[in-house]
Amino acid sequence: MCQKFTPDELNKMDHQSKNDVIYQMQDRLDKLEHDYENLIEQIRLANTLRLWPNQLYTFFYAKIESEY
Repeated sequence: MCQKFTPDELNKMDHQSKNDVIYQMQDRLDKLEHDYENLIEQIRLANTLRLWPNQLYTFFYAKIESEY
């Protein structure tokens, strides 16, 4: 878990410490964005697999009807 700073603590920090905090925040945001993209892809794949049998049924049903 990340440390939370009060405004007074941030005001008392030297420049290098503030830079370190910002770099850590950027790293966390990058990881969060990567995790979010992976989650969206997993949801997309799960929805595709969930809908696939219905689409297959519709395809074959339409094909059978067109033959008669």
